[in-house]
Amino acid sequence: MLIGFSQGADVLPATINQLDADTRAALDRIVLLSVGKKADFEFHVSNWLGGGGDGLPIAPEVAKLPAGKTLCVYGQDDDDALCPGLPANDGVQKVKLPGDHHFNGDYHRLAEVILKGGA
Repeated sequence: MLIGFSQGADVLPATINQLDADTRAALDRIVLLSVGKKADFEFHVSNWLGGGGDGLPIAPEVAKLPAGKTLCVYGQDDDDALCPGLPANDGVQKVKLPGDHHFNGDYHRLAEVILKGGA
């Protein structure tokens, strides 16, 4: 299982897509937590302050992931979340939780969702 949160989730799809086929096939689950719409592969302090926006689109990389193994979790108040904008029929499981980018700090619930594969 590979899990990315926020900026880690932003770069995870492209990173996974660069792995060799055997390694990708061995993944049983990919979890994207609070993934945004664009990825910047270079960190800038301004990223924490709402800066940025010049990164590469993430959705095309998510589309290349094995949909049945991909879980996209987002906060209902996170306006920058990619998950709700993904196609409804793409096979990626989308889970909306209360709160914003940090899920109202309910990490026990978040862990449940991850461990149960989105249930």
